[in-house]
Amino acid sequence: MKNIDDEIYNMLDGAIVRRRKSVVIPTALFVVGLAAFVGGFVATHEDLSFGLMLCGVIIALSGGAMILMRTTGTNYAPYYTPSGEHMRRTESYYPNAKLESLREALAARRHPEAWGVQSVESSNVMLVCYEAPKSGVRVCQIMTYVPHEYRPSSDVVVLDK
Repeated sequence: MKNIDDEIYNMLDGAIVRRRKSVVIPTALFVVGLAAFVGGFVATHEDLSFGLMLCGVIIALSGGAMILMRTTGTNYAPYYTPSGEHMRRTESYYPNAKLESLREALAARRHPEAWGVQSVESSNVMLVCYEAPKSGVRVCQIMTYVPHEYRPSSDVVVLDK
């Protein structure tokens, strides 16, 4: 079986594509950090000056690191093109005794919680879902824990609303 992180882009006739996240917010953080740093030189009170400079450096470095991460490398996020939104990944854990109930729910193309299967804090069975919140499209797969990693335990399924 293939992993959902690789298979999601081959589903729904190309409606889900790889796309980088926006750099608008990291750029704003970088600019605000620089402004705070420069404001530290203008401030007249010594403690305020040091605080502004320190906060400015931290915020500017955080924004700069986020810009670098989002513009370089191979870190892409699934993007649902019909509604124009990034998909969110969620992980839910279920008891091993509920594995068959999970499989039945996915075979019926429904989320397990709609069938009354309750999640727990941590377990050997994990349900990975990517969801486009506006459109309600949800792509899920069951993963079971094999020492040191989760491996696919079901096919990737697109759930009904």
